[in-house]
Amino acid sequence: MISTDCYATISLLHRHQVRKKTRTSYHHATDRNPVFNEISVFNLSSNDLLTSYIRVVIYEIISFSSSTTKTLEIGHCLIGNHDRTQHTSHWQQMLRVLRRPVIVWHPLKL
Repeated sequence: MISTDCYATISLLHRHQVRKKTRTSYHHATDRNPVFNEISVFNLSSNDLLTSYIRVVIYEIISFSSSTTKTLEIGHCLIGNHDRTQHTSHWQQMLRVLRRPVIVWHPLKL
């Protein structure tokens, strides 16, 4: 029997190098539209804010049997000052209200 689970990784990158990486809990196949309602906190100096960004990647784990699995990237998004989209707007909101959650939905790039 084939079953699928998914999870997300959240990485803080500074000058395109991963500084810290976290992973969410798993969502099981019964969740058709999983919501990752989890908090990731990264400490960063104010000098590094302009050259840093966050990468969120969603993965699907496909289990073909008890011993055979395959992990596939479903999609990703980048949040920071690197472009002029809603991702930049989210980044600016986070900078204005440090240490408070800023909730924004982001589309995934496939």
